[in-house]
Amino acid sequence: MWDMMLYGGAPYSRRYRRSRHSSKKGRKCRACREHIGKVTVGGKKVDMVYCEKHHCQKILTDGTVCQEQRNGRNPLWKYCDLRSDDMPCMKYVKDANPEKFKYCSDHGCKYPHCEQNKQESSKGYCPQHSCLAKPHKTCDQPRLVGDGSFFCEKHTCESATCTAEVDGRGDKGDPSRSCEQHRRCASEGCSGPCFRRDTGATVRWCGLHYCHRDPCPEARAVGNDKYCERHICVEPLCGAGRKDMGGGGRFCADHQCKTEGCLDRRDQRVRGSEHCALHICWVEGCPRPAVAAGNRCDVHRECREAGCREYIFVEKGMGEEMKYPTCEKPTTLTGTQCDNRLDNKAQRYCKDHSCELSSCADQRRPDSLQYCPAHKCTLPTCQQLRKNTIAGLDPLLLSGGGGYGALRASLLLAGRGLGDAGLLVASSYCSAHACQGDGGKCGERVVEVGSSSFCGRHECSRRGCVKEVGERSRKGSSRGGLCDRHYKKKKSGGGVCGGGGGGGGPPVGPFGPMGMPMGFPPFLGGQVYDSSDSESDSDDERRPRGLPFGGSFF
Repeated sequence: MWDMMLYGGAPYSRRYRRSRHSSKKGRKCRACREHIGKVTVGGKKVDMVYCEKHHCQKILTDGTVCQEQRNGRNPLWKYCDLRSDDMPCMKYVKDANPEKFKYCSDHGCKYPHCEQNKQESSKGYCPQHSCLAKPHKTCDQPRLVGDGSFFCEKHTCESATCTAEVDGRGDKGDPSRSCEQHRRCASEGCSGPCFRRDTGATVRWCGLHYCHRDPCPEARAVGNDKYCERHICVEPLCGAGRKDMGGGGRFCADHQCKTEGCLDRRDQRVRGSEHCALHICWVEGCPRPAVAAGNRCDVHRECREAGCREYIFVEKGMGEEMKYPTCEKPTTLTGTQCDNRLDNKAQRYCKDHSCELSSCADQRRPDSLQYCPAHKCTLPTCQQLRKNTIAGLDPLLLSGGGGYGALRASLLLAGRGLGDAGLLVASSYCSAHACQGDGGKCGERVVEVGSSSFCGRHECSRRGCVKEVGERSRKGSSRGGLCDRHYKKKKSGGGVCGGGGGGGGPPVGPFGPMGMPMGFPPFLGGQVYDSSDSESDSDDERRPRGLPFGGSFF
């Protein structure tokens, strides 16, 4: 490398020395004021600013000579002192300041103004500046030297005067960023210590406010002693935890169908039933489950004789029941497709084919086991009653009689007293699939069946948040928004990172018919809606729980 530097044909030749001393008007070295000449590199003469004794002999990558002064330690004074395998490191020292640093950025400590070389197998810091969090030499952050801590900011307790080691897995404010002594519940007004699960994970809430469903990080719902809003059974007045949450379950073990893989609600028409309307025996009053690929239980199977609609004969003895393939007296019935009798002249369909609402005389739809198209939930796989339908009231409202006028007037008067809320409009979906926004007045389909309670317009647009959109965030926007918590966070400088649709169906009365508890209004045991869970500061849209008929008035 040094052969490229030629002073008059040979490195540092006498010719160069003679010319240097003979040139009285030549330039002088910046270090010793001796006269200097030129250096020939690759056949070209290069002017130097230091003499032979003080100039750096490094040839740069572009073929030029380094114009800096050597430091006296070695000829390559601007380069790292570290040697590896008896080979010197040829990189510049840190900050290109040889008077202060001896090592390059690869071999020196990354801590500002530190002159030591980094610790072996560390993440770039010397022993005095490396974080000592366990496991050792795995953290790439510098130690909080100014606070007297042996750990970095992430692994030091967030308490102002505490330097204890913490896990530091989450962001600031996470329970893992504080030690056991300073970790406190995030619930407002609570100073209890944070709860640690059996798995070792620490939640943000104390033992009185955390959700029991592991690994849920949410706070316990108001009035519930175990679960958060997302893990409470959707059955009205039931506070038990949901079953099969991983598969989209909405009900607890006492309200969910016992059939393997079924997540629907049990049929409440039959006392003691443990199965939904799809898996229960279709014989009236029978609580037994239907057999596979059938709609009756083993006891109520039809006679195998062609055209006979009687049940098989079951002989009860001291031991097991004896079930025969035919009825006791098999006969053949003739007539139309359905041979069942009508109870009265006003009926158009038998009990097996008519809508089960007492106020409705229409025929069931083919895919429904209980209701006509106007009263069954629009979701094809759901057999539940539509939300906010009230059995027995739709004929009264549709007739326009005197009773209707008095009822409507009383409801309107009550509505004015409650802030002009207005009656709830019958939804095209059941309570489990209808949006609960605006105090239950929306009725559109939820964003995601099983995990959402609001439609795209009423659910917070922040990914992973299932709370209701605040009134302030929704103003001026037809779709989506932020809940009050994320809206406040956005306004205060935090960043933020949709939808359902209503179903169709024939129109029903202002109340709509209803026969199952799933859609009853609050005073009849139905769903109770409340939009105050969104933590909104505005009281304009809040409604007390349990309004007459479940919500708004006309």
